Amino acid sequence: MLRPEQRAIAQRRFHLFMLFNVCSFQCLSGNVITLFGLRIGLSNLLLGILFSVIPLAQVMPIVGRLFITRIGNVRSMVLFWSGRYIMAAPLLAVALLVSNGKHVAAVVVLFIGVLGFNLMRGIGMAGMQPLIGYVTTTEDRGHFMSRMQLIIHAMIMTTGLLMSLVLN
Repeated sequence: MLRPEQRAIAQRRFHLFMLFNVCSFQCLSGNVITLFGLRIGLSNLLLGILFSVIPLAQVMPIVGRLFITRIGNVRSMVLFWSGRYIMAAPLLAVALLVSNGKHVAAVVVLFIGVLGFNLMRGIGMAGMQPLIGYVTTTEDRGHFMSRMQLIIHAMIMTTGLLMSLVLN
């Protein structure tokens, strides 16, 4: 059980984590990836296939529970949230590959990156609720969750607006 000052620090850090979490999710699993796919010339079929991998994240917490029992909540989340970003990093090269005429390579990198990102995200999600339980008490959990929802929705709007300006 955390002392009140430790809990306040942990909650602030968790909310900061959520800022980055929502931003990355919006960029790699939302409308932005569709717009980007269209921009680089993906066909409707390829866009459909790309989006078919995103729901895989919803079943992956089953796998995540296995890791939690072996390495713990925090280590599991750190491992798989880090893995998420490692899988997403090659996506930065997609636009360069397209501009150099390597369209097939760009599509492969895009698919692997989005698939890997979402698989890592799904596995890591298993640790989210227990971690929320650890950084809150029964009395402050509602306030914490409300604040988290405000952060999530504000970041969804902000990311969408920024990406619309970038992708114009």
